[in-house]
Formats: sequence, structure tokens, C-alpha cells
Amino acid sequence: MLKNIQKYLLIHYPLIWNVRFVPMAIILILLHLIFFGIGYLVTDTSFSEIYHYGDELPLLYFIAVLVGVLLFIAWLVFYNRNNGFKSFYPRKTSQLYLEWVMIFVIVSGISLVPVTLTAGYLTRWKSVASMDEAKIAWDVLEKVNVLIPNSLDSYAYDTLYHKPIPIPENMVYLADTLSPNLYSFNYDWADKNIRVVGYVGASLLFYRGYYYYSDSYEYMDDDDKRKFQKENLVRQWLQNDMRDSLFTVMTEFEKLQKKHHLRSNITPEKWLQRIYNPPFFPVKGSTAIQDREIDESNFYETEARFDSSLDAGYEVDTSKALPYLPYENLRSGYDQVLDSYDSGEEIRIITLICLCISIFMSCLVYSFRFSKGKSWLIAFIGTGVLIFITTLLAVAFMKFINWDEEVVVL
Repeated sequence: MLKNIQKYLLIHYPLIWNVRFVPMAIILILLHLIFFGIGYLVTDTSFSEIYHYGDELPLLYFIAVLVGVLLFIAWLVFYNRNNGFKSFYPRKTSQLYLEWVMIFVIVSGISLVPVTLTAGYLTRWKSVASMDEAKIAWDVLEKVNVLIPNSLDSYAYDTLYHKPIPIPENMVYLADTLSPNLYSFNYDWADKNIRVVGYVGASLLFYRGYYYYSDSYEYMDDDDKRKFQKENLVRQWLQNDMRDSLFTVMTEFEKLQKKHHLRSNITPEKWLQRIYNPPFFPVKGSTAIQDREIDESNFYETEARFDSSLDAGYEVDTSKALPYLPYENLRSGYDQVLDSYDSGEEIRIITLICLCISIFMSCLVYSFRFSKGKSWLIAFIGTGVLIFITTLLAVAFMKFINWDEEVVVL
């Protein structure tokens, strides 16, 4: 069939036949479909891993470029077999432009194969969840982040940002028995009494994301402000005894966990029971929860090691491993999904770069085709010399006239 098409084109449309446009169009369509399918199929969208680097892509990019180069060389061999320019074959102006356009389309199709491979990769990630579903899942993850105390750093009291949690009036305590690591004290010199100011140990109410330690709220960007507002909402749920709201977001987290077939050794009921300890909501070994599945034999993840870093001064069961939730798995997975939806600008930039390369290569091929090798080589060297001289002049102007570097580049 393809042979008959080429025969028909040779008789009626010799220009299209000579460029081998139809066979190349068919080959390129198949090539793009194959690499799109490869990019889609090899992409691992399971949430079992915490980090998604796309390790399979670099080798595929190399293969895509190699295939493109081989196809380009093979096409040039067939394209240069019949050269009407060197036989003084009469051409119309429109035919000259048409031939270059066809060359540009073929070269563009070859250069854009890696973009198609990337499109397959991104499409596979987008198939995990719609944009709206991913945003809802991300909202849940940002809220439960406060409720998974897996370290002390984010929950530690900071005198610059926090105030001690007041002691309830109905709470019975002896000041001399309270740990100085967990409570703030004032000594009244007149009465010679010690007054307890409040709780300053690690607490869910002291949670602060990493982004809030460098700048105050008014200097945050919109994304960080949104995160802080959601985290502050969860803190209000804790302070206002809104257990239903806390349990609801925990249940939504469990649904995400089951949707992606991830394991956990704690239920929402046990989770709430473990961390909900008013009025101080302390973060310690008995309330800690890991944000990923851990090796239960790892002593570094036990309650004892957690409490020793806090120096809490009480004993716990050193053989008991911390409960875990697949938070990091879900966060990493949905971060990848959202990045796939937000990658449009990057794809456009890569596509434009490929098209610029295609313009350069198509002009190169076309100029070599209608000129002799010696003339083409002289023109090529002359262009290089002209660029070199222009660059030297631009640098000289920059030094003596104080031009900006951007102007020099242009």
C-alpha cells in the first residue's frame, strides 16, 4: 500500500514524494504512539514508595534521542538521493517554501519524541486522580499533618512564637513535683513562692511548619499562609474539644490509605485516643506516631528512644514500637499528581526549545541541499566567524558603555 502511495505521489506530486513526507509521517505517528505508550506503561504510580524520581525516564530519554538520530540519518539518505536543485530542475517560489515546511515538520516530529515520552509519564500520574480529587486529598493531608507527632522539633515550645499553655483552675498539682523541662515557673521573691506559669513541653498546640520559622505570617507567600491557616484550624479543634472534626479528617485519611492499598497499624479511633490528651496535648513517647511504615525491630523508633530525646524522666516499654500511618507515602504521591497537573509551563518551554532546534536543523538541511558542499562549508564557517566577531564587539561595548548582560546576549 505504501509503495502504491509513493508511486502515485511520484507521478502527481513529485515534491512530496522526493521529501518522503508520507512515509515519514506514518513512521513518526507510530513512533510517538509507541513512546507515549512506553512512558505511560513504565511509570510506577503506586504509593508504596516515599520518593518518586522517575528513575526509568533517563534511559528512555537516551533511547528516544538515539532512535531520533538514527531516523534522521536514514531519512537524509533517502532525501538526498534525488536532488532537483543540483539538476537545475525548475521550481516555483511556493514550492521552495513548501519543501522547507515539510522538512521542518519532519525534523520537528523527530525532535519532539522525548516530549511525547514525558507526556505519557504525566498522563499516567494524572490518571491516579483528577485535579479536584488531588486538591481534596492534599487538604486532608495538610490538616492531619498536625496530628501525626513523629518528632519533637515541630512541636517544641519557642519563646519567640508561643505562650505557655495555662494551667486549668481545677487541676491539682504540686509545683515542686513538676518537671522543669515541661513547665515554666516564676519565683515570687516577696512571698518566696514558686508560681507555675504554664506548660511548655512539646505539644500539638505548639506545632509550627518549617516555613514559619524563617518569616512571620505577613511575610509568607500565599501557599504558606494557606498551610498555616489549615494547621491553625486543627489547633482550634483541639482547643475547643471538637473531636468530631478531628475524627472526620482522620477517617478521610483512612479512606485515602485504603484507596491506595497502604498499610497502617492504628485505626482512627485509636489514633484519636492516643493524641487527644487535653489540656496540654503533650507530644511524648506514649502519643508519638510515625509518618511511615517502620521496621518494628528498630530500637531508634521505639517510645523509649522518643522519650529519651525529650528527657521526660519516666519509663516506657522499650520493646514496643511506635504505631505508624502512611502519611509520607500519600503526601509524596499526591505531590507528584499535583506537579503533573502544574507541569504545563515546563512542557511548553521544552516544546519551544525542541521547535527552535527543529528550525535550526531544517534550515541547515535545506541550505546544504540547494548549495554545493564547498559553498555550504564556506557559508557555515563565515557564519561562525561573524558570530565570533559580533560577540567580541558586544563584550567590548559592555565594558566601555556599561551595557547590561541581557543586552549583550541579544
